[in-house]
Amino acid sequence: MKIYVCVKNVPDATATIRLADQTRINEDIPFEMNPSDEFAVEEALKLRESSETAKPSDECEVILLSYGPAGAESMLRHGLAMGADRAIHIKDENQFSDSRKSTNILARAIEFDGQPDLILTGSRASDSEGMQTPYRLAAYFDFPVSSNIIHCEFQNDRAKVHRELDEGDCEVLSIRRPCVLGIKHALDDPRIPKIRDMMKARKKEIQTLGLKEIGFSEEALSAFKKTEDLHSEVKLLKLELPSEKAAPVILEGEVKVITLELIRLLQEEAQVL
Repeated sequence: MKIYVCVKNVPDATATIRLADQTRINEDIPFEMNPSDEFAVEEALKLRESSETAKPSDECEVILLSYGPAGAESMLRHGLAMGADRAIHIKDENQFSDSRKSTNILARAIEFDGQPDLILTGSRASDSEGMQTPYRLAAYFDFPVSSNIIHCEFQNDRAKVHRELDEGDCEVLSIRRPCVLGIKHALDDPRIPKIRDMMKARKKEIQTLGLKEIGFSEEALSAFKKTEDLHSEVKLLKLELPSEKAAPVILEGEVKVITLELIRLLQEEAQVL
């Protein structure tokens, strides 16, 4: 049984983002595995360990898959230290790629490696917020799909999933496998690798592939080099940092004076009245 988990290298949520130019961020900041992807890795590992699979653990393989810059290797090593068996990295130094392009490449890499029994992704990426990857992968392979998953149970050829809806409600679905599941979070936090696990992860395989190796033709690659576009529908025009928040205003004095000044600020500055 092959379980593929698509993971993305994203800026640390606590990092201060600065721009290198109009289309790239400064990479001199910490990066990490996308949080919901990390939950997806945890769900894959629990499936491998579960007795419900009714298969020896050595027949169930968890494979990490990432498309992105060279810096993703440390993120993949973290996933391997968590317990994944091996990883595949399709390198591309472009920081931001639209969902159609990246999903097409991920799907080709999965096909190149083997027949998937289950594909897990995070439900969203914390940097681009595309939220399309699980659905586009499912369309490519003609698999059933569900996202915003918060709990999974696997029995034979079906997946019983709890899917979070609006306002804290959830629905329970039974989905045939193979399928694609977008994990939002899980009942348990992702496991923290121990030092011994990190040492073992250094010896695990990270296979680096190019676009030609996963089946793209010379013609497609030539077009890609000229236009920096491969089955892409979105072009990044410009990045802008959010405007800085104004310093807080402290009003002092009599209640009547403060009230009138507050109304003025709400009308003229905040423009909410």
